[in-house]
Amino acid sequence: MKAEARHKMKEDEFVSLFTRATHAVAGNPRQTLTALLVLLLLAAAFVGLKYYKDHQNALANEAFVKGMTSYSGMRLDVPPQGDAKPAPDYAAALASFEQVADYRLAGLKEPARLMAAVAEAKLGHTQEAETRLKAVAEGGGNTFYARMAKLQVAENLYQQGKYAEAATAYTAIAQTNDPNFPTDYAMMALGIAQQKAGDRAAAVTTFKKLAQQFPESTFAQKAQDELRRIAPDEATE
Repeated sequence: MKAEARHKMKEDEFVSLFTRATHAVAGNPRQTLTALLVLLLLAAAFVGLKYYKDHQNALANEAFVKGMTSYSGMRLDVPPQGDAKPAPDYAAALASFEQVADYRLAGLKEPARLMAAVAEAKLGHTQEAETRLKAVAEGGGNTFYARMAKLQVAENLYQQGKYAEAATAYTAIAQTNDPNFPTDYAMMALGIAQQKAGDRAAAVTTFKKLAQQFPESTFAQKAQDELRRIAPDEATE
C-alpha cells in the first residue's frame, strides 16, 4: 500500500511539473521560438561538423594512399611493366603527406606527418627531416607514431656517430609495453649504442634484459650472441 502511495505521489509530481512547464512555454511564445531556433542551429552545426569531418577524412585517406604508393614506387592506376623495379617518387610522396597533414580533422594526420619526415630524409633534406621528426615526437604525446618518431630520431643520432646521445634516445622508448611497438628492436639498438659509447656494463644489462623479456624474439638470440662476445660469463644457452 505504501509503495502504491509513493508511486502515485511520483506521478502527481511529474504531472505537476509537466503542467507548469507547459504553461510556461505557452505563456512565453517568444522564448519558446528562441529555444527552438537555438536547438535547430545546434543540430545543424553538429550535422555540418560531422559531414565536414567525414569529407576531410575521405580526402585525407585518398591522399595518404597516394603518398604511400608514390613512396613505394607503386601506382594503383598503372599496371607493372614486366620485371621493371618500382621507382619511388619521394617528392610526390612528400607532397601527398603534407596534404594529409593540412586536413585539421583527419584521422591520418599524425602518421602523415611522420611519413613526411621520412620522405624528407629520403630526399636528402636532413635538417628538414629532423625538424619534422622532433615535431611529431614532442607533439604526439605517448602515441604509437610519436614513439616511432623518437625511434627514428635515435636512429639518426646513431648514424651520425653520436652514440651516447643515441643511447639516451633509445632508452626513452625501450621500456614501452605497447605490443605494436618494436620494443625488442629498440632494446637491441640501445645495447649496441651503449657498446659504441664505451658503456660495456650498461650494454650487458640491456642485452640480458632483452633476452629475458623477449625470449621468442629474433633479437633475443642476437643479444645472446653479443653477450658471448663481450661478456662470455653473462651469456646463457
